[in-house]
Amino acid sequence: MLTAKRTATATIVSLAVATGFFTASATASTAPSAPAGTDSSKAQALPARITALTWNICGAIKECPEAEATPEKKIDEIMRQVNADRSIGVIMIQEACKSLHSDRLADRLGSDWIVRHRTGKTVGTNNLIECPSSTAVPKTKDAGTAVAVKKIPGTTPMAWDVTFPGTRGLEHVEGKGDKPRTNHTTQGMACAGLRSSNAANRLVACSSHFVHRGVHNQERIRAVSARDMAAWGRLWQRQGFRTVLGGDLNTLPGGGGRLKPLYDMSFEGDWNDECDTTGYPWLTGCSAVAGSKFDYLFFGDRGLRYVGGDVVNGADPVASDAYKSADLSDHWMLKATVRPVPMR
Repeated sequence: MLTAKRTATATIVSLAVATGFFTASATASTAPSAPAGTDSSKAQALPARITALTWNICGAIKECPEAEATPEKKIDEIMRQVNADRSIGVIMIQEACKSLHSDRLADRLGSDWIVRHRTGKTVGTNNLIECPSSTAVPKTKDAGTAVAVKKIPGTTPMAWDVTFPGTRGLEHVEGKGDKPRTNHTTQGMACAGLRSSNAANRLVACSSHFVHRGVHNQERIRAVSARDMAAWGRLWQRQGFRTVLGGDLNTLPGGGGRLKPLYDMSFEGDWNDECDTTGYPWLTGCSAVAGSKFDYLFFGDRGLRYVGGDVVNGADPVASDAYKSADLSDHWMLKATVRPVPMR
């Protein structure tokens, strides 16, 4: 039996109760209660290095690869990276279905990890997004994004959803300009982290998937999504948490300055060459960057320092043949490593 449900029960804690993070833009109703017996004063420090991985797994739209792209194979590919690199402590996935992907990921990672899935809603509506790959009748409505954070002994794991309030008034029904404008705010992120009285090991990580192409007001919606994401990051930094924010932000490098709020409070995991994340299998270098980088990892510049980062493309020695042939997704994974330093 899949065990992701345990991550949404007694093993995680509500930020609304524990730290006062929640405002009206966070989903307090889904927040669990604190586990008993956690002594954060005895918590271990964060590891010397932390690697984050983000991947749009292309598991929740009809155009995704089919032949090799079973849910199991997508999760197998993530586990290849996890098993080969023990420094991986944060995983983000987008275009994932909870029942097919996020629950499987939680099951494979085991009890040493906390996993949070945020089901998305159709732009400008309150309708949950259906999972087209679901075999259930009717199909499950659980497509969205997820984040996983590796636990540290003695810390209190926590998980919650955040909604970006800035898109209110920008979203039209189904994202179509010829349909009515609404006050729905569908954009947001799945978050998980570690809480402790020991300032050496507080961490928050969040995964998001900014609005897709073809949506009315798409650029403005992405811009305010980035602004809201950065605002949450700054808040958590002020409260003593190191931050890892990222996902498929559907924005090209530069992007008309839409990601500037994130660059102002953090550094990007592949900043030195910004390799393709959606290139063809034979593009194993960074010579064709323009037009194909949409995925990002932003590390808060308070308490973290850059070590290295790059796209996991067709040249990666750990990747399967199906991954190298782009049979599992139309995106590459992006990985980056940082080292914790004292918060300033």
